[in-house]
This record gives sequence, structure tokens and C-alpha cells, in this order.
Amino acid sequence: MDRVRYLVETAREVAHIPEAGRRAAVERWLLEYAALNVHLDVIQAVVVAEQLARRYGYWAITDERSWDRLCRVPLRTELEWSLDGVYPADFARPISTPGPRDGEVELFLPEDVPGAPLDERSELVGHRDVAAPEVPVPDFMDFADCVGERERAMLGKIVEVHGLVRWEVDLPGGLPCQLDFEDPEETEIYGGEIYFHLNISPFAANRGVMGMVLQLTAELMVLYLLGVLEDPGDVEPDAREWASPLELELAAWLAGRRLRLDARTGPVAAGWLMDPHLPAPEELRWALVFDVAEAVEGTLLGHRYQVND
Repeated sequence: MDRVRYLVETAREVAHIPEAGRRAAVERWLLEYAALNVHLDVIQAVVVAEQLARRYGYWAITDERSWDRLCRVPLRTELEWSLDGVYPADFARPISTPGPRDGEVELFLPEDVPGAPLDERSELVGHRDVAAPEVPVPDFMDFADCVGERERAMLGKIVEVHGLVRWEVDLPGGLPCQLDFEDPEETEIYGGEIYFHLNISPFAANRGVMGMVLQLTAELMVLYLLGVLEDPGDVEPDAREWASPLELELAAWLAGRRLRLDARTGPVAAGWLMDPHLPAPEELRWALVFDVAEAVEGTLLGHRYQVND
């Protein structure tokens, strides 16, 4: 089964949970597990988290105080457990997740491995390095008062996908930021043409530059993943016509947490996250949210994102 099929099946399982409070708990559990476990990619983490929700029992994951403990229970392959001299039992129930080349990887909990320590907890991965530039990129020192060196390196990664983050004083309607396709520019300095700009208003810098960069990158990835950029037509494409504010903001929020960025949550997502008993609207496309989050993360870290066939 390919990665997209895994993701769609997982999203369908969540959507079919009949009780609203239980569905709300599972949705938030998937987000939390994916946010913390960056040693798995987003799709792997979500697929694992949904199976763990059924394995632990929904009653266990409704208590947010248990999330840190449950999210850090080690999951290892049979080979990885064997390095410690222990092996999964015959009765073990593996957690399946997508692996390389449309393969499948089986992971095992300590409770399925006789002799494994049941109280072990994995250390969470902190800040991951941004890949070195592949083309000459600006140093973005004009953003130095707002973001750190690692964040400026992420701005450089947007250049590699033919975009440029810039300050823009005159944004329409008093917008704090804007994804702009109207002003492409030819440049030999940055490895080719700049097709789009991520415009940031300096008057909105106190809202958090990286939060706005995450938002605009999520908008870009929605347009890319849904094929809108392949034939944009005469009208400048607008991601808000293709995805809801909650879908866009949750994707940006999840990517920001996985990147360990201190970024403000969008207002719609913040409102939803504040009510743990409120499930997402039925029309929300979780598969799109997670796919976009993975694309945003990959773009800003410098891992070239490829559409899954």
C-alpha cells in the first residue's frame, strides 16, 4: 500500500468514529503524536498514532496528561529490538506503517517484546538542522531582528523552490502577509527565476514572522498538491478557495511544532484546539492537512518534497 493510501485509510477510520467526543480526542491525539515524534515523517506518525489509539483504548488518550508518556513509548522493528537481545513474542501485534518504496514496516511495543523494559521512554528529537543551501541564497539579515539564524536558513530554503520572502509595506486591505504570484523576477543570483513572493508587512512583524511564513508556505503547498499551479489560468490562484482556514492553519501549526518553531497559532485553529470536546467539521480533510504539513516541513528543512504517485 502506498503512502497516500495509508493516509487516506487512516483519515477514513477517524471520520467513521461515531461518538463526537471520542472523535475529537483521537483527532487531537494524532496531532500531538505527529508533532512530538519527528523521527517518523508526518504520514508515518499519523498512521502509527491511529493504531495506537485503538491499541491503548480511547479512554487512555482522552486524558491529555498522559500524552507525554504515551507519545514516548518506544516503537522498534524486530531487528532493532534484537540488538538489545530481545525479540517480539509470537502473540505480538505489530504496528504497521508505510516504509520505503511503498513497502511496509512493522513496529513493536515493549509489551509485545518479552524482556523489554516497560518503563522506558524515548527521548524526543529537538531542533533539526536545516540542510545546507543548494544554490546561492540571501542572508536575510533584514529579518535578523525578528528571527534567528536557523529560521533565516529556512527562508533560504524557500528560494530553492523559486520563492522569496520579503518585506512589503503596501499590502492590499491591510493584510499582514500575502502569497504573491504577480511579480515574478529573473535572477541569476539565486539559481533561476523567482516565481512567487511571500510578502510580510513590517507593521505586522510583532505577530511573528515565522508564523506568517508557515501560513504562506502552507497556502503554497495546498496549491501545489492539488495541482492548481499546473494550470493557474489568468487569475492569481488563492489557496483559500481550495482549503478551509482550519485546514490551512492546522497544517501550518503542525509543521511549526515539528520544526520546533515558536510560531503563533492561527485564530481558527487556536479556537478549535481550545475546546478538547469539539470534533473537527465533517468536511475537514485530514489527509490534506497532514500531507500539507509534511510538505511545509520538508520545504523549510530542505528535503525536496515529491508528490506521492
